[in-house]
Amino acid sequence: MSQVRKEIQTAIRINFIFDRPRMPRESTRSREKHYNCGTCSYTSVWKVNVDRHELVHSTSKPYSCRYCNYACNQKQTLNDHERIHTGEKPYECHGCRGQFRTSKQLRWHQKNQCDKNNSDPVQTFCCVFCEAELITVQELLKHMENHHAVG
Repeated sequence: MSQVRKEIQTAIRINFIFDRPRMPRESTRSREKHYNCGTCSYTSVWKVNVDRHELVHSTSKPYSCRYCNYACNQKQTLNDHERIHTGEKPYECHGCRGQFRTSKQLRWHQKNQCDKNNSDPVQTFCCVFCEAELITVQELLKHMENHHAVG
């Protein structure tokens, strides 16, 4: 594990232990968009999002399911799809212990269902480089690697 990654995990633990109050932050949606899709009007403040989005316009589908004839153009989409066949649900809600096939399903659950039935707020982990708030340490580390070249 790299030294930078260890320092980030330590900072996350310290932030979690002291649980400092957070000031309301400006939403990413209100920031000016800097990156544009070359084919349509999609824009994002994150270049990686535009790069991923542009695959939608591609007819190439290099990733094929091992269990059926499904094909797609993103590796993560294939991983999420194959969990339909394997039954794997690697994402767990810390509030109710519900298990989910994709991180998107977990986030939706935590935002729309679990919080309504659980008086405890969902713990988030804040990026030290930008205003991103993520639900798990793993998502935060992945975000920092993808958006800030840390790791």
